[in-house]
Amino acid sequence: MLYRVEPRLLPKVLIAGLLYFALAAITITLTSNGNDIATLWPANAVLVALMLLAPRQTWRSILVAGFLANIAANVVTRNSIIGPALFGISNMVEVFIVAWGLHAAISKDGILRRPTSLWRFLFWAGLAGPACSSVLGAATAWIAFDQPFMTAMITWYIADSLGLIVFAPFFFALFRGDFIHCFRSRTAIERWETLALQGLVLATTIGVFQVNHLPILFLVPLPIMLVTFRRGWLGTKMAVMIVAIVVTVSTVRGSGPIMLADMGDLPQVFFSQFYLAALLMMQMPVAAALASRAELIEQLAKSEESVHVLAEQSDILMLTLDRSGQFTKVVGAAQRMIGKTEAELLGMSFEALAPATGEKLASAFKDVIADDSFDQAIEFIAPYNPRHWREAKFRVLEADQLANHEVVITVQDITDRKQREGELVAQAHVDDMTGLLNRAGFTDKAQRQIAHARDGDLYLVMIDVDRFKLINDNLGHASGDAVLTAIAQQMKSHLRSDDTIGRLGGDEFAIILSHVDKDQAYEACNRLVASVAKTPVALSKDKSVNVNISCGMARWHRGENLEKLKHNADMALYEAKRRGRNTAVSA
Repeated sequence: MLYRVEPRLLPKVLIAGLLYFALAAITITLTSNGNDIATLWPANAVLVALMLLAPRQTWRSILVAGFLANIAANVVTRNSIIGPALFGISNMVEVFIVAWGLHAAISKDGILRRPTSLWRFLFWAGLAGPACSSVLGAATAWIAFDQPFMTAMITWYIADSLGLIVFAPFFFALFRGDFIHCFRSRTAIERWETLALQGLVLATTIGVFQVNHLPILFLVPLPIMLVTFRRGWLGTKMAVMIVAIVVTVSTVRGSGPIMLADMGDLPQVFFSQFYLAALLMMQMPVAAALASRAELIEQLAKSEESVHVLAEQSDILMLTLDRSGQFTKVVGAAQRMIGKTEAELLGMSFEALAPATGEKLASAFKDVIADDSFDQAIEFIAPYNPRHWREAKFRVLEADQLANHEVVITVQDITDRKQREGELVAQAHVDDMTGLLNRAGFTDKAQRQIAHARDGDLYLVMIDVDRFKLINDNLGHASGDAVLTAIAQQMKSHLRSDDTIGRLGGDEFAIILSHVDKDQAYEACNRLVASVAKTPVALSKDKSVNVNISCGMARWHRGENLEKLKHNADMALYEAKRRGRNTAVSA
């Protein structure tokens, strides 16, 4: 059964086959006499790069294309069929091992993007794959071309490992479009600088390997290092590939400083390969570390940008202060949070944040500087809107030296929280049945009114329901509750909105009448007594009950507290009860 390639895979298969054939034929012609092993083998790097970029189910097609291309290149250059077939099997075994070993750990950012991936790449591409294929390849060279087995195995291993290490990262970036994307993203000046730097690498390498009488191999790494620092990992890939091609061609042609070592052609080739390996080992960790650092910087920049966006779109403001208490960095919704722009806050101090609370904030800042083991949190009213609340949390940022410590303030909108707290407090001060203030709520508000009252213009009224126990005993507690609720509604409807009304417990009510004289207070009480007396309380659809109340009034005088005022009102209430109830009495 013939092997068929899926139509969608045909372009990749053709690229793999044609490029593999071209590289194999060229390297065999340049670095081999037709019978021995080529001293540099970049063709396998093409297949590895393609397979790392393709799903596993497409690998078989790529390997088949590479195998056929390998046979074709060997047949054209060696005029043999048995040896090329075995060479093709050896190379495809190597390609599969390397691709399999690297595929699971390949980063979406590429090969050797991080220092941690360097050793994995060197193991599979520089050791495991070539070591496995070199045995079969050397055996083929020994049987088909009468080559010494050990020499062939060493040559195969070095050629293949060097070819993979140098060219696999380059082809991976090339096929993925990294070079084109990088070139397009650069400015015109950066593009010319890139070309100039790579030209410098090429010119330096050619110049060094045109000299046969001076040991100046140390000059080649210098422009490569410059490329690494200026253009990163992609530039390093290109530069190392340029050097590998020039060194290999020059050594095969018998030129360059390597010729100073009079040790024969093959040892000189091995020496050139070890030179390239050393060059790679020096450049690759630096390039990988720089790439990792650039990636980290990019991630930090994106993270900071995300923080800016998040802070600007939410009710949060972050401020960084130096030890003198001045804002050195502002991030977030400054205008929305405190009514000032970020530019207006830079260089300012706490008075700009909240003028009325500046001293309190400054004190918290000093405390957290003095003892950074705990955080500080200060609540304050927004300077541009007294109905909005803010909370400032202080935290010290650690530095290498204590004098360089900075403080970060996170300002949050806590208006909703304060409103909820107010609602909870209000609920705690409200009588559930009548909706009036309970004892705690009435006491709190009454004391605040007394604190701001003028002498003689405030009255406290104490009220009891007449014979309320009889209502509970004869008609039930539900009827008693209905009576209390109805009386509470009467109070709300007959008194002013700024009068304070409370149910202190049982059938005991209290009222604070402010800004009134004796006649006005007495009139309000009598009106309430009369209204309650003439309004029956409905207990059911066909049943109601008549109720009365008694009132005792007391006028507040400067120097009296709430307890004294309440005592006086209670005495008046007792007098109203003694006079027959359903009346109002003033102390």
